[in-house]
Amino acid sequence: MFDKLYEILAEIWSDVWFLKIINQNEKGVRLRMGKFQKELEPGIVFKAPFIDNILQHYTGDDTIQMPSQKLSTKDNKTITISGMILYTVSDIKPFLLNASVPIQTVSDIATGVISDIVLTHTWDELVESLEKLNNKISISVRRECKEWGVHIKYVRLTDITSSRSFNIFKSSETHL
Repeated sequence: MFDKLYEILAEIWSDVWFLKIINQNEKGVRLRMGKFQKELEPGIVFKAPFIDNILQHYTGDDTIQMPSQKLSTKDNKTITISGMILYTVSDIKPFLLNASVPIQTVSDIATGVISDIVLTHTWDELVESLEKLNNKISISVRRECKEWGVHIKYVRLTDITSSRSFNIFKSSETHL
């Protein structure tokens, strides 16, 4: 109960207070009445209470752990694959303003690229040329994420396993 009260009071205080601190390794944007006004650098920033909203985000190296996904290879083997992304925020404005959840957007882009690439390779090709595969994925994800204000340093597949899957439900066709 007191936690909720504290959150409400902290939110009200942040709306009323006219100063905001942007830490080292962060950048921000000022929205005035919901519209972009300017990019903000580290330091003390003045804001108009109730009119300005300051959004900020860490811009140093950071990682995203991608969730496992089941995919089929070119030779119809089912595999489970997971990975990680090392990135930095290169342009704070599109990063904060063009996606509602920017980190999830980057993860989704990488997941889609991995899926596209895995579908064009056999199991043996994936296992034999993992470093080339990581480079190919990194280049594609880097290209896709540039417009979101993100620089991808690399994408690494951390786990690739062959798995069997069974369909226990038989599809039945209905005739009308």
